[in-house]
Amino acid sequence: MAGRDGWKAADDTDQNGDRRVDLRHTDGTHLMVSFYGSPTTLRVAGYSACFDFPEYEYGEKY
Repeated sequence: MAGRDGWKAADDTDQNGDRRVDLRHTDGTHLMVSFYGSPTTLRVAGYSACFDFPEYEYGEKY
């Protein structure tokens, strides 16, 4: 992914200290890729600043 236009890839760790790969795009997309529970389950989590939640402040229950 690091070679694709607009993307940056970086090795990172999650809150448990397990390895993950962070993928970020210039459009604000952020993907976190890691193994979950075992090496046979791949987890992809992501978010983007493009999701508009009117009248919502970060940290509030949605």
